[in-house]
Formats: sequence, C-alpha cells, structure tokens
Amino acid sequence: MNFDCIRSRMDEADLDVLVATSFENVAYLSRAVIITQRQIPERLAAVIVPRQGEPVLVVCTIEESLARRDSRIPDIRGYVEFSRSPVDLIAEVVQEKGGTGGRIGIETQVLSVHYFRELERALPGATFKSADDFLAALRMVKQPEEIALLEKAALATDAAIRAAYEKGRAGISDTFIANALVSGIQFSGADSIAFLTLGSGPSAALAHPAPMNRVLEAGDVVRCDVGGYYRGYYSDLARTAVVGKPTAEQADTYRRLWQIHEETIAAVRPGVTAGELFATCRAAFDRQGLQLNLPHIGHSLGLGLHERPMLTPFNETPLQEGMVLAIEPVHRFADGTIFHVEDLVEVTADGRRVLSRSADWSDLFVMNGTHEPGE
Repeated sequence: MNFDCIRSRMDEADLDVLVATSFENVAYLSRAVIITQRQIPERLAAVIVPRQGEPVLVVCTIEESLARRDSRIPDIRGYVEFSRSPVDLIAEVVQEKGGTGGRIGIETQVLSVHYFRELERALPGATFKSADDFLAALRMVKQPEEIALLEKAALATDAAIRAAYEKGRAGISDTFIANALVSGIQFSGADSIAFLTLGSGPSAALAHPAPMNRVLEAGDVVRCDVGGYYRGYYSDLARTAVVGKPTAEQADTYRRLWQIHEETIAAVRPGVTAGELFATCRAAFDRQGLQLNLPHIGHSLGLGLHERPMLTPFNETPLQEGMVLAIEPVHRFADGTIFHVEDLVEVTADGRRVLSRSADWSDLFVMNGTHEPGE
C-alpha cells in the first residue's frame, strides 16, 4: 500500500503521526526485512509516518546498511546501540514532523511498557492512541508481490514435506523425518524454516508436538504443521500420513476430512464473511459425520503467522480479493490422535486459488519409502 493511501486512512482514524515498531509492520511499511528485530526486541526499529510529510525509518546502526539497501523509505536515521535510546530518536523525528502535541498512533500490543513510558516523557504534550487495529487492517489485503512471496514459501514448504514423507518408513525416527524437512525447506526454495511441529504415534495426539527421536512403527500416524519463511513472509501447512498400510478407518476418515477441506475451500470468494466460511466448514463436518472441535478453521497470514481475519464463528469480516487464508480442518479420533490438513488459499476476483500444493494430497499419504537414512 502506498503512503498516500495510508495518510488517507490516518485522516479517517484521526491520527497525526503513526509510529510502527513491530517487525511485521516495519517490514510492511518500509520493505526492509530486519530479521534481528524478531530475536532482539530491544533493538528497536520504527517507521514514523506523519499525516503531512514524508515517512522516516529508524534503525540501529548495525542494521543501517541493510535498511539502505532494501527500504523504500529514503529517509533512514540510525542510532548507536547502548549509546542512544531508540525512543529518543523516534521522539526527535515525531517532533520534527509536527507531532509534539498531536495524536500519535502506537502499537500497544508490541511496544514495551519501558519504551512507552520513555516516549510519554519525551512527548508530554502528545495523546497516544492504539494503532493495532489500524495497522492490522492495512495488511489484511495483500498486494500481488506479497501473494507471490507467500506462494513461493508455501510451495517450497509443501515440496519439502513431500520429500521428507517419501523417506518415511518403519524403523527410522521421527527426528530423521523432521531433519529432512528442515533441510528440504531451503533446498525447495524458501529462505529458512519458520516453525516445525511433528508428532508420531502417541505424540500425534498433541496439538503441537516436537519430534522426540522416536522410531516409527507400522500403523503410526505422522502429522506435521510446518512453516517456512521467504523474504519475511510465512507459509503454514499441515499434512498427515500413516506408516505402512492404513486401516480402513484411517483411510475413510482422511477421505472425509479431505472432502470437508475441499468444500470449505470451494466456498471462498469475495463477499463471504469469515463466519459464513466457518459455518460452511461446520456443515461439511456434520455431513461427513465428523466433529469440529476447534474454535476456528484457519486464519490469514503474511508477515505475521496469524493475521486478520481469523476464521471464527461470529467474525463478520467479509473476504476481499487479495486476502490469503490458511484453511485447516482438524479431526480428533476417540484415542486423541489428530488428522490435520492445511493449505493456503488466495481470494481472487471470481473465487479462490490454492497456493500450496506441489503434489496431490487427496489420499492419505502412506510412508513406505525405500530411502535409507543418510541418503
């Protein structure tokens, strides 16, 4: 989104200056992906957008060269870590841009109390307002270049899962599968792994299990929920498999869950609300004789893993062209074992487009590979 559009929305929100400080919003507004901001939150970066005038990017001098290479904001100001507080420089820019006594939008869910108190002291005449909803709304609809990055991350993740699952068989460990998946993410074109949960056998009943170096046995369910990064954008996919020949119940249940998944995806189009999509999914669960046990069926994503809209029962947010949704129906068996599928879906002008399938997952994947550990 260009800054003229952002300023127009600032007029509507009655904000004189916007101060974005989260990794996601600094990256969105500046296009500079400053990875250390995720791991070292005290190394603050900020984008200051005045209602009148040009935006400024504030970064630690350690990251200044990266910012100058990648930022679409030409005015970049650096502070020396441990010598000057980032808030001191942010306040200086706000004052320069005429926000001394104005209404300042800040990220209340991100900015620490320590830094907020410091900002209050530096700008005693300002009125601070939460800009969390304002910024979340900016990022709901993706630009074409963002969708391309999400698709790249998703296809790389899907291909990595497929390649790792093809190595699976009884006698190797779930950690071997996980390691193959981690290395495969980069091999398939993503920048890195973002997160990985993988369970086998008993741990497939946990919502977010970690591999435990457990040796796979015939009949085990193996389930992963995995995300990759590509230029700061997430993927988020879930795939379920069984080691050796599945039981009739396993194969039939997966078939029904996949049908639910496909019916839900088919209902995606502009104008449908998030709550209506949830209702479509719940009705499909009822028709297939399965239970919907989770309070949501998915979410949007982008620079953040969970973005708006969340696909919950009473969410009246209408879907819009350019949104990207992670749709993820889940079934839990009586013994607690979970079947989980998840795909990324773009809302298009005339419906939807799945971004995340490098292979066909419509049948329950059977792990009976001949690859040996180390190949």
